[in-house]
Amino acid sequence: MQPKKDESAALGAGAGAEGAPECCSETDARPSLWERVNQWRGVALSMILAVATIWLAWAEMLTFFIHPRYVFFTVEMALLALLASVWAIWRGQCVEEGEVGHDHAHEEARREPRQLPTWLAGAASLAVVVAVTGMVLVAPPAPLSATLASERALAGGGVGERSTGKAVITTLAQLPDEATVGDWAQLLANAPAEEVLGQKPALEGFIIAPEEIAEHGYYLVRFQIACCAVDALPVGIPVVDPAWRDKYGEGQWLRVSGEFTPNPGMPFPEEAVLTSSNVETIDEPEQPYLF
Repeated sequence: MQPKKDESAALGAGAGAEGAPECCSETDARPSLWERVNQWRGVALSMILAVATIWLAWAEMLTFFIHPRYVFFTVEMALLALLASVWAIWRGQCVEEGEVGHDHAHEEARREPRQLPTWLAGAASLAVVVAVTGMVLVAPPAPLSATLASERALAGGGVGERSTGKAVITTLAQLPDEATVGDWAQLLANAPAEEVLGQKPALEGFIIAPEEIAEHGYYLVRFQIACCAVDALPVGIPVVDPAWRDKYGEGQWLRVSGEFTPNPGMPFPEEAVLTSSNVETIDEPEQPYLF
């Protein structure tokens, strides 16, 4: 009878071995393609934005978006983000290689539960990365448009001392040697009209013409930035030219020479207006903003 007992024990052991879970293979333990995409989307976006920021600074186009005084700090942060992203990829790869070979049950217990199927979450992540890449690297950087200037309230007095660190211009003596539209706009807003009457500047800017003044002339405008493009304000001076629509379109860049004269009852809120004597069309400057 002893041989039969041993045979039964052997059969029981064999059955137990067949019922035990098999250890997953190295291929099963590694995450799928969609899991990888979903896992690394944040790092990919950080790298894309960091590279785009560094490229914009190198191409001297970062000031389309921020004030020049913040360029160095922004580039520093972009370099740190790029280094951190590279480190995260290296660290993640090391951790992943160390986990290969764990049993499937342990792997499933370690993962967080997902609301969406893995492939759908991965596809959505890939779409976000591709969309951001397209917007950042494919779309050409461009300064703010005249349409946006028309939608924002005209800041006749500029952005002021608190934002720019420069003293507000209230007298003719405070004007810099190469005074801009923004400088003259500050003077018009903060000084009596007599301070500017008879002055003959030559200024550059683009045209915006609110409906209430369009029959009489336009504003010669530029954007002034205190921090970044989000807070950019259009600043400008009134130019008398009833026939401007026959010659120019809104948004056209001009160099206007003329003389400040008293407002002859036109619907400009300023007491002094620029009566043009010579107007030239020009290309948009390489740096269209005022700082």
